[in-house]
Amino acid sequence: ALRRLSSLAMRPYSIGHNGNSTTTLLKEYPELNVVKCLARVWPMLLQLPPLKDTYPYQISLILPAFREEGDEISRKLRLARDACVDPKRIEVILVDAGGCQNLDPAVNSHKDQWGQFKTSIFKAGGGRGPCLNYGASEASGRILTFCHSDSRLPKDWDVSLIEAFDDKGRKSRSNSCAFSFGIDTSPEGLNGGPRPPGIKAIETTANLRTHL
Repeated sequence: ALRRLSSLAMRPYSIGHNGNSTTTLLKEYPELNVVKCLARVWPMLLQLPPLKDTYPYQISLILPAFREEGDEISRKLRLARDACVDPKRIEVILVDAGGCQNLDPAVNSHKDQWGQFKTSIFKAGGGRGPCLNYGASEASGRILTFCHSDSRLPKDWDVSLIEAFDDKGRKSRSNSCAFSFGIDTSPEGLNGGPRPPGIKAIETTANLRTHL
């Protein structure tokens, strides 16, 4: 959030009737302390930690699970595996946050199909954020990928991620990205229920938000 606010403070925008000149919030409101503070921390927010020379896995796929059924987890894992090019370069971390049923059969049927598969028990509570952070702390891959149990990864998602973070020949390095958001409105995706009104509007506005 702080990085995004700072980028807004430093981002040029057009002014004037013809939009032929630009300014920034810092130039426009130099007396505001909050704008000055954001401008001061901006260079520090741009500094990213150095990458290691080698990683055991290219990608760590982190799946939080709370009150999930083993069959549904197994389905999501199968879809993620079928959509990737090389599952052996991927580490899967299933974070069991409690209330899950029949996870052991799901884990046993998939653990040999990935580079590494491990299950971590998260008991601290606090919601989805701490659960994701816990999974990240257990990861050993170069790229951390979070996939919720109700999400489906696109075709060749592993190749897309590796290419997005390949900084060879670039002056800057990306540190985060996201796939376009889509809602599965098939009978299977809706569990046989009716199509909710306004669902496409939610899909569109979610994608707009990620580009701001």
